[in-house]
Parts: sequence; C-alpha cells; structure tokens
Amino acid sequence: MKHKAEERKERHAEHIRASERRHLSEASRVRAASVAGKWIRRGLVAAIVFAVILAPFIVTVFTDAATVLQYTEQTGGKLFGLFGPAKEAVRFESVDGLLVTPETRQALLAVVAFYFGQGAAK
Repeated sequence: MKHKAEERKERHAEHIRASERRHLSEASRVRAASVAGKWIRRGLVAAIVFAVILAPFIVTVFTDAATVLQYTEQTGGKLFGLFGPAKEAVRFESVDGLLVTPETRQALLAVVAFYFGQGAAK
C-alpha cells in the first residue's frame, strides 16, 4: 500500500513538472510573437517581393539589359531518335522584356499565402 502511494506521489510530481514546462513553453511563445517579430516578418516579405517582382521589372524597363534564355535542342537521329544517336545542343537566346518564370510565380504565391495565412490564423 505504501509503495502505491509513493508511485502516485511520483506521478503527481511528474505531472506538475510537465505542467510547469508547458507554461514556460507558452510564455516563450508569447514573447516570440512580439511586435518586433511582426515587423521582421513584414520586412522579409517586402524584401522578397522587391527582389522577385519589382527589381527585375525596374531593371528591364529602365535599362538596356536583356534576358537570356537557355534551352536544350535535340538534333540528329532518325524517326524521332529511335535510329541513330540524337545529339543535344545547349542554346542561348536573348529576349527583350520581362520574363516571369514558374519559379517566380511560385515564390510570390508562397509569400502571399504565408502572409495572408498568418492574418487568417488570428
């Protein structure tokens, strides 16, 4: 009987320690979500939007910089490459204007989803 009482005391003490750790963790989370953290996240979003969207547009519009595309072209081979070796050649082509790649679009969508997702979670 005495042994069971000691086990219950030990479980109760462990429960109290776990509860204290939870409270400390919650307090840490509240401190981390301070006003400074919000401004840092906003600054990061602004920097990413500038680097991904605005800077390439500004450089394209106000300078003579051209966008260079790299692509692979297959040559040779007969009957769609089934007979004879097909050769791949890497080509570069200069284009005027702004090129919006799928990666750029995906980065912008991720930033928007993260930023508005934070607001919706509150």
